[in-house]
Amino acid sequence: MPMQPQAPYGQMYYRLKDKTTAGIFALLLGGVGAHHFYLGNTGIAIAYLFIWFMGAATLWIGIGYLFIGIPGMLALIEGIIYLTKPEDQFQRNYRNWFCSGP
Repeated sequence: MPMQPQAPYGQMYYRLKDKTTAGIFALLLGGVGAHHFYLGNTGIAIAYLFIWFMGAATLWIGIGYLFIGIPGMLALIEGIIYLTKPEDQFQRNYRNWFCSGP
């Protein structure tokens, strides 16, 4: 049986997230925060989802388009950022978001 690598005391190995998957989630389902759910940043993901639901509930008034549009535009920008960053820089910049570790 091969030896498994051991993490130093108090540290854990984390599975890296794929930047392409995060970017596609942001572009296609970003208005509801799917990319943040994928990256493990549930606080912001729930905020996206809440704002989207508020927009859906107020579409009949006319201000719902603004509520739905804001997270959609932010997700579009984030998706482009995720897809254009080099892999090592993506992992370095967003690792703390979805790992909560050093």
